[in-house]
Amino acid sequence: MASDTRADDLRDRIAAQHLHAIIEASPIPLVITRANGGEILFANQELASLVGLSLDQLIGRVSPDFYRDQADRQRLLTMLREDGVAQGMELQIVRSDGTPLWVSFTMVTSAIDGEGVIIGGLYNIDDRKHAEQALQEAMSKLEKAHAEREASRAQLVQSEKMAALGSMVAGIAHEINTPIGAINSTKDTLALATKKLRANLDKAFPEHVEDRRIKSALAALEDAYRVIESAATRVAQIVRRLRSFARLDEAQLKKANLHEGIEDTLVLTHHQTKNRIEIVKRFGADVPEINCFPGQLNQVFLNMIVNASQAIDGKGTITIETALVPGTSSAGSSSERVHVRISDTGSGIAPDKLERIFDPGFTTKGVGVGTGLGLSICYQIVHDAHKGEIFVHSELGVGTTFTIAIPTDLKEPAFVPREQAEQTERNE
Repeated sequence: MASDTRADDLRDRIAAQHLHAIIEASPIPLVITRANGGEILFANQELASLVGLSLDQLIGRVSPDFYRDQADRQRLLTMLREDGVAQGMELQIVRSDGTPLWVSFTMVTSAIDGEGVIIGGLYNIDDRKHAEQALQEAMSKLEKAHAEREASRAQLVQSEKMAALGSMVAGIAHEINTPIGAINSTKDTLALATKKLRANLDKAFPEHVEDRRIKSALAALEDAYRVIESAATRVAQIVRRLRSFARLDEAQLKKANLHEGIEDTLVLTHHQTKNRIEIVKRFGADVPEINCFPGQLNQVFLNMIVNASQAIDGKGTITIETALVPGTSSAGSSSERVHVRISDTGSGIAPDKLERIFDPGFTTKGVGVGTGLGLSICYQIVHDAHKGEIFVHSELGVGTTFTIAIPTDLKEPAFVPREQAEQTERNE
């Protein structure tokens, strides 16, 4: 019996030595800690090298010292208590020199001589994590570059549309001005003829001047003159507003009256708002002319007013306010800014959509309605071309307010998308 016992002890020692040799030779960092307190009872050289310590320095330390975030350790212990095993948990440990290191933990609970222990292995995934982070950053940059390129293309297309609109309006204005000139000439002739007719009747037939039929005919002629004059003036004003809105000098920084630009835009959007939406204008009396790109800002006003009208289901109100505001913009461009605030009593925008409202391609409208580039272009024009800012506040069921802040002393050149610059070079 004694010989059997000695043989068993020998086999146990040999097995233990082999197991120890296998663990030491393992390329995987291995560790055994007390379940209570986390004291490190055993570790192989791979683990010591991983954390930057010698084995003698590592044995006896407590595992909480090596967790970058103690919340990770608590989650790991919770998994072990509930399941007895934690597999593939990714977290960061801290090496002896303070540098963080991404690892993947696989651990199980066990017992040695009746004492609870945790046996685990660590996989160094630091390179993989950094590669994933670099890939994510590269993807983000690529997505941003793609979005900027799409916005630039959209701005170029919009600019070309505005140029085409300007040419068309100029042609229409020329065609309309010719008959309007004839109408103005004719109404002046009509007024003069009516005046002479009344004078001649007074001289030749004084006894008939007070005749009811003659008085009625003369009054009708005078009324016709006033109607023709009013209509001709209205047509001329509309043509002037359209020509002003679609001006072709977008690339030129110049002094402009924002109130005139807003009025021009309202003429263009009148068909969308008449009989349905009340337009309230509160223009600041102290708002000066500012350095800007008028044609580009007209695009912003047009988009904002059209969006506001489309947000109103049925009847409602669009309020347009302007004010001169002291202070410096975050772009650092001016000590004074002009604020243009466009508010509607529409349906409002949900908070989760509000934070993406200026992203290229994002739209709150239904499928097939618009491209989602309108507000992105507005942001580009205000922020990039005018060094300004644009803010939005919205409440569901109450309405939305866009505030455009433009510096009064813009001196920077316009933002020119790469595609537009290339197109200009080709045209030259």
